[in-house]
Amino acid sequence: MKNPKRISKIKKIKRIRKWKIRSLVVLCTIIFIIVLLFTFIYTSLGIKVISRVLEKVVPEVHIGHVTGALNNLEIDDFSYTMNGVDVSVGKSKLSLSGLCLIEGKICIKNFEAQDVSVNINTANISSGDDEITHSEPELKSTERFVLKTPLPIELRSAILNNVNVNVDQMHFGLSTFQGRATWINELIYVSPTTAMDVKAIFPDTIDDPHLVTKEKQSPQAINEIIEDLFNKPLISSLPTVNIPLDFHVSHLTGTGWQLHMGGEDYFFNDVVIEANTNNNLIEARLVETDAKSNYGNGHIQVKGHIKLGEQWPINATINGKTDGKKFTELNSQFDGQLLGVLSNQTNIKGNNQAKIRAKINFSEKYLPITTKINGKHLQWPLEGKADYQLNDFSIDLSGLVNHYNFNAEGNLFSKELSKAYFNVQSDGTNEYLNIKNANVTLPQGGFSLLGKINWLNKLRWDSEIKFKQLDLTQWLPMYPIKLDGQLVTHGIYDERSWAINLNNVDLTGDINYAPLQMNGDVSVNSNQYVSANNFNVNWGNNIIKLNGSTKKEDLVADINFSNLNIFDSKMSGNIIGHFIANGALEHPTVNADIKVNKLLWQDISLDQATLNGKVSYHDIVSGDITLKVKRIVTNSLTINNTNIELSGNEQKHNLTLNMVGKPLSNQMVLEGSLNKKRSEWQGSIPQAIVMLGHKNDWKINNPIKLNYNITRNLAQISAHCWLNNKSQICLDNDVIFANKGKATVSLNNIDLSLANSLINNQTNMAGYIDGKININWDPKFKIPDIIAYLDGKNVYIKQQIASQTLPIPFDLFKINADLNDKQANLSWKFGFSNLGKFSGNLRISDPVKEKRLSGQVDINNLSLAMINPLLNDNEHANGFINSNLKFSGSLLDPYITGNFDLEHSEIKANQLPVDIRSIMLDIDFHGKSSDLKGIMKTKAGEININGKANWQNVDNWNANVSVKGQAISLNMAPLLTMQIIPDIRVTANQHQLDLDGQVTIPKASIKIESLPPSTIDVSSDEVILDDHLRTVKSQNYGMAINSHVLVSLGEDVTIDAYGLAANLQGKLFVTQSAKGTTVNGQINIPKGRFHAYGQDLIVRKGEIIFAGPADQPRLNIEAIRNQDSIDDNVTAGIRVTGLADEPKVEIFSNPTMSQQEALSYLLRGQGLNSDEQGDNDMFTALLIGLGTAQTSNLVGDIGNTFGIKNLSLDTQGVGNNQKVVVSGYLLPNLQLKYGVGIFDSLAVFTLRYRLLPRLYLDVASGLDQTVDLIYQFEF
Repeated sequence: MKNPKRISKIKKIKRIRKWKIRSLVVLCTIIFIIVLLFTFIYTSLGIKVISRVLEKVVPEVHIGHVTGALNNLEIDDFSYTMNGVDVSVGKSKLSLSGLCLIEGKICIKNFEAQDVSVNINTANISSGDDEITHSEPELKSTERFVLKTPLPIELRSAILNNVNVNVDQMHFGLSTFQGRATWINELIYVSPTTAMDVKAIFPDTIDDPHLVTKEKQSPQAINEIIEDLFNKPLISSLPTVNIPLDFHVSHLTGTGWQLHMGGEDYFFNDVVIEANTNNNLIEARLVETDAKSNYGNGHIQVKGHIKLGEQWPINATINGKTDGKKFTELNSQFDGQLLGVLSNQTNIKGNNQAKIRAKINFSEKYLPITTKINGKHLQWPLEGKADYQLNDFSIDLSGLVNHYNFNAEGNLFSKELSKAYFNVQSDGTNEYLNIKNANVTLPQGGFSLLGKINWLNKLRWDSEIKFKQLDLTQWLPMYPIKLDGQLVTHGIYDERSWAINLNNVDLTGDINYAPLQMNGDVSVNSNQYVSANNFNVNWGNNIIKLNGSTKKEDLVADINFSNLNIFDSKMSGNIIGHFIANGALEHPTVNADIKVNKLLWQDISLDQATLNGKVSYHDIVSGDITLKVKRIVTNSLTINNTNIELSGNEQKHNLTLNMVGKPLSNQMVLEGSLNKKRSEWQGSIPQAIVMLGHKNDWKINNPIKLNYNITRNLAQISAHCWLNNKSQICLDNDVIFANKGKATVSLNNIDLSLANSLINNQTNMAGYIDGKININWDPKFKIPDIIAYLDGKNVYIKQQIASQTLPIPFDLFKINADLNDKQANLSWKFGFSNLGKFSGNLRISDPVKEKRLSGQVDINNLSLAMINPLLNDNEHANGFINSNLKFSGSLLDPYITGNFDLEHSEIKANQLPVDIRSIMLDIDFHGKSSDLKGIMKTKAGEININGKANWQNVDNWNANVSVKGQAISLNMAPLLTMQIIPDIRVTANQHQLDLDGQVTIPKASIKIESLPPSTIDVSSDEVILDDHLRTVKSQNYGMAINSHVLVSLGEDVTIDAYGLAANLQGKLFVTQSAKGTTVNGQINIPKGRFHAYGQDLIVRKGEIIFAGPADQPRLNIEAIRNQDSIDDNVTAGIRVTGLADEPKVEIFSNPTMSQQEALSYLLRGQGLNSDEQGDNDMFTALLIGLGTAQTSNLVGDIGNTFGIKNLSLDTQGVGNNQKVVVSGYLLPNLQLKYGVGIFDSLAVFTLRYRLLPRLYLDVASGLDQTVDLIYQFEF
């Protein structure tokens, strides 16, 4: 028998063992689950499995690559896509701390995301209202739902880079966000955080393609719109907004923030935000930033709170301060409720000074408002130069929309308005605005306005405007206006009708500086009726008078314009007109009588013109118009008489033209008709003649038929010819002017002499031309298709050149042209009657795009003898030009190969200033380069010319030429004869030309008596104006020129100018650049004579030093009186020093003496006398000496008139022996002299004959008669 205790014990052990097994199974299961979860979330394999499962379960999710586990998870290329939402993340990292669970919280050690992009299209997002079922009872609006976390969540580090969010047309983004936060229960505490480059960009215009246009409704009246908008509160109620979480932002900073709104950009730097939320109470402890915009820069600070519930109370303070020395401070306080009275107090100090006190109630209908604004100064922009200013102003607006008062006063300044004082007193309702009084005072006059504007059903106005010496010149400088007086205006307007009336007009003033007077009544309405009651306008004696009505009676208008230059300063003449009109403008009848006399405008003059006619429109237009014009003159045309008559109606009308002028006269008759539907006009020209001068009449061979289809916009002209004897110009086929068509014009036996009356008198042509032009056009063609040829017979051209005639005879004259989309061809052959030939052909393939070039140009034995008719009888030119050039490449990048030669030339032309005997040129072209070789023969020898050019890059071409050789003579008698030995090098490109080398002048003779009287320097303050008196900007013409040339003067260079006869020697280095021309070097005068003060002075020392601009040399010159004509062995002269434009002239002597004594020795050759008679004789000698010096040029001109060369008047001798001498050459070797003593009246007559270059025979007759043989020599 078993022991019950033992049995009980065994059962107990079994039960314990069973619970152990069960507990072990449960524990193993829990451990397995934990291990399994750990495997999934803390191993890379598990995370990858989860990502693949997630992609299968949620197909909208895509994960590119996953590595790591939750303690170090990295995800690349994550995206989520659903209707209207696209989210993508380039790279992201997540790191969780498992140890934090021991502490009873969830820790996210690190979260990073890079290249985050969110694109939301709200139109594609389905609302899903049908799928949502509300299983939970709705909460009352005032009951707050609190979102709590069971465990505290700590985000230790969050980094976001390159985040972009696009919502429809709005864009939000940031470049960097870095921060940390803690979530405990319902409070989220945000630790110091940084957000960089935050952007919020809103579109300037909203383009919503899903907006459906409803049927067009009839427009509402303005009062109805206002009533519908304000007859109920703008804000009748606001919900209570309960925020499920509370936030505490300790310190959020950032910079580079941008807001784009309303087409403007606003930038914010150094942003600081500190804020709290407690349910629906939002408190901004501090919000401040440095703001920048197009309107100004400054610092902004905001503090305050708002409750999103009950009456939505708000209390906020905004402080701002602009940058700059003249800053503006703003302090604005808002206090009240959005569902009650909201008040504002704003104080503005600093550069701007104003106060604003305002109250507004959005919760009551008709929007009660009270606003008072006053201050000393407000400007816009707030800083810098003001575009607009408001000074000493006061603005008061109070009442309701349906009954308000508005008063304003102040001074307004702007760029367009220098200063304007305004004072406005008004009241109004939602149906009208009543302006009790409005005054505007400007610096030049002003105006006042009172009246009423009513927009009930229709827009109506009644107003009276008074002008008080109003001057609008400042705003209309090109057409200044001044007004004084008054007018009354009233009218109505809506979409169906309108009317404008001007009554009691009484205005005076002036327009464009011409007096103006205007008085009377005038009105016009939408029925197109015009009425006037003694309405008169007198503007500068240009008078308009209107009286009557087009509805009840005739409207009579008279004009008399006698002062046309007020319309245009270049216009003059007189216009008189009389008009009678009746009927509405839709069916008018107008009688007109206009006369124009002595009209002159720019280069056009008209003696007289009359226009008489009557035009009416009653179902169809009909009338009779006659225009007669006498003598119209332009630069190239004179029309003596013109008569134009137009009569009939739309269905049948005639136009007759008779015009007589020079070189053009014309007679034509035009007949036409318009069909009843007014869709097609048909006409014809039965006769027409064009007269282009004597025996140059062109007539049509048959009537020309015309047609114009108005609906299809097609015009047509029939085939016809213009005939002049045997010459014909024909349109060979009917031509339809439409998008597609063709035309052929033939030239048959055209006599070129007929064109002589149309071209300048310098050119005369003869011969005959045949030709044809075929033109095809089509929308498919980029350019019209044109084929043309000209064939000349016995063509002969005479060209007048410098009063001489150059004949150009042609025995061959052919031109062919072909132009279309694919190619443009031009070929020609000219033969010059045994004087050579000139031919060629050029082709441009694909002329629209590629412009490929090919062809050649040939010149065969073109003789220089062609210009012999321009030379004198003893002059001639011989030589031949031959060339064969081939072209390839493109029009913009040409290749040229071949040769150009000028050879066997012989030139004898006294008309040329240089002594060129012959020229040989040889130019070889090598595709994109060329070589030049030339020889120019002169009397002294040969001058070699060599050069090269290169255009491998057309935009960077270059060329160089060198000129070197023997002397070349330049003869510009009597001013200049010179020999030049050149050694010059010239290089050029598209930017500049460089000139360097040396020019030697071994021999030269310069003779200048005086400059022309008209020769003056250009003023330094010269201003060039155009036809409208606007300054013409200087333009840079051509390329820059740089020169570095050494000019050497030899030993045989003389000058005879302005009384100086001397030799010149020296070297000058001439430099030209963008800064101007400079000259460096020195010119010496080794010997010479200077005629001054009536004396022939000897140059003892002469130096002209250049060190800068060519017109500012430094002078150092001494000239003394001839020692043979001075007493006491004294040296006296003048010394010139300093710059040429401000020389210093002084008289010196040796030995040193007073200036008066030195001057006496210089002018008389003697010192001062002590007796009175000596003083008189001295001054007599001085005056005669100065007088002869001033009249020497006049005496020379008189001598030339009578055939006496070098006739001169001078003084000779010293002291009491001085005499006045007249001398001149009767023959080249025979000189005549006649002298009379100043103090002894003794006359001496002398003849001198040159036997040899240095041997003279001298015969003198006076108190004594002598015969002398004179020989001159130098040592």
